[in-house]
Amino acid sequence: IEGETGRYIYTGTDGSGHYIEQVGTSATTRKLRIQGSNGSGTYTQLNIEGGNRRIWTNSGTNVGIGTSSPQTNMALDVRSSSTAGSTAIAAYGYNATGRAILANGYATSGTGTNRGIEGISTGNRSSVSGSINVGGHFFAQGAETNYALTTGAGNVGIGTTSPSTKLNVNAGTDNTIALFQSTDSLGRLIIKDSAGEVHLNNVGNDF
Repeated sequence: IEGETGRYIYTGTDGSGHYIEQVGTSATTRKLRIQGSNGSGTYTQLNIEGGNRRIWTNSGTNVGIGTSSPQTNMALDVRSSSTAGSTAIAAYGYNATGRAILANGYATSGTGTNRGIEGISTGNRSSVSGSINVGGHFFAQGAETNYALTTGAGNVGIGTTSPSTKLNVNAGTDNTIALFQSTDSLGRLIIKDSAGEVHLNNVGNDF
């Protein structure tokens, strides 16, 4: 079935394969294109297009949203508005034991570090007073007990991917391992066990 300006639905086989394409002759006017194999199983395509190409698959297995050249199995380019505090992606898990997002880095061979999820905050705002970039922020509230972040083994590592204690900090060759800071004239570090606790205090430069 064809219209005056282009192909609407085509179920046969020609040089481009099977496809459904809405009328339009340019990338900015085409709205839908579904193309199957050309008979040899070498080409499959789904495009729901417009000027910004909202959904796109290439001839392989990659899917892009907001990009016409996805480099991975799923490539997302989702951007929030310029309004302060706006959210690019929101995920809600409405189950007492459910998940809003599950990221599973699945690797069965090879060397290197496989990450389930990675947070990166970029953008050149060094000249903007008060600007702060945070790669990862976790917040929890509303339950009887709230944890901002938990790990499977219960250990947290900074500077190491294999923490052996509840908190394992590896500063490498840096002689300053950690900084604990208070904004007033007294700083206190508390070490506690089942028998009691010890307070390590500093007043100015005195410990």
